[in-house]
Amino acid sequence: MKSVFLAFLFSFSLMLSLPAQSHIDFKSLEWKQLLRQAAEEDKLIFLDAYASWCGPCKMMDKKVFTDAKVAAFYNQNFVNAQIDMEKGEGPKLAEKYEVRAYPTLLFINSRGDVIHRSLGYHDPDAFLELGQQALDPQRSLAAMDARYQKGERDPDFLRKYAEMRYEIFDDSHLPVVEAYLRTQKDWTSPENMEFIFRYMESADSKLFDFVVEHRTDFNEAFGKEVVDDRLESLLVNRAMGMSDEAEVEALFRKHLPEEADVLMLRYRTFKARATKNYNAYAGYALEYAERVPMSWEELNGLAWDFYQLLDDKKLLKKGVKLAQKSVALNKNYYNMDTLAALYHKLGKKGKADKIAREAIELAKAEGMDYSETEQFLRSK
Repeated sequence: MKSVFLAFLFSFSLMLSLPAQSHIDFKSLEWKQLLRQAAEEDKLIFLDAYASWCGPCKMMDKKVFTDAKVAAFYNQNFVNAQIDMEKGEGPKLAEKYEVRAYPTLLFINSRGDVIHRSLGYHDPDAFLELGQQALDPQRSLAAMDARYQKGERDPDFLRKYAEMRYEIFDDSHLPVVEAYLRTQKDWTSPENMEFIFRYMESADSKLFDFVVEHRTDFNEAFGKEVVDDRLESLLVNRAMGMSDEAEVEALFRKHLPEEADVLMLRYRTFKARATKNYNAYAGYALEYAERVPMSWEELNGLAWDFYQLLDDKKLLKKGVKLAQKSVALNKNYYNMDTLAALYHKLGKKGKADKIAREAIELAKAEGMDYSETEQFLRSK
């Protein structure tokens, strides 16, 4: 006990003696040099695999990598690298490490093997936990993989492993989810219903069928609107791979007969966009927006599509109305920027200028990047 206490005191005093660090020290080295340094220091490489246009990447760089605790922990325990996956060595590394979305957060040993990984924005506490997992020989992704391959099927382990695999977004969690459910006699327990609903990723799965069969129970647990949206989204995703509209409609009427008409409209909207039939897409999207309540994010997304994809002035005016509805629900930088862009494309430069400047002020108040809107103003 005394030795443990002394070790704690030593570690604590060492932390106190370290100079304050305000940012992770990312090394400007080639990949081979990073691997060599990792070998020399007996450390893992932490690689922030990012893209210059990625909003969450910028947010982590500004709010997470500058956290004092984060910087001290990562600088002490890792060789840190920050590489744009679209420049220099980035594309080859992206291919090697299967980077498909940003930010991808990788922990790699000196041999170039991935020990741990995750995806997306992490706040400082979550990012510290991620680093601690990477260093833990029992909790890193590589360690969890090995335990699973050796046949470990303890339910608690499988739940944690499924979550870890799910966060990679490559569908590798699905066999683990099924392995966990095979250990469970009662799928209707609150814990298992939450597990099933979270990991239900396909309309062609036992999980989907179970939720449809027990829809009333899931509606009570998670809310009818949430359950409906999830089931409908998965069915439409399944339908997107089908070409025969009669088969698509039969699919909808089999699983969700009451929503079949709206689902067909949603399917036609997505299909028209995917096939670049943009005028038809606009018509279906407008009809869908009239029939189905939409969030400000959804309305803004549609309005931005109108700006990017259409040139017909009548349709662009419809896009303005979509953006205005979004603003009415929640006025923010994103939808004001969209509204300004639409007015500019319609030739209403005065309105576009006024709204763009208002969008910039909203961005400033939230500490957001508004450089693209400023560039838009300068280019008019």
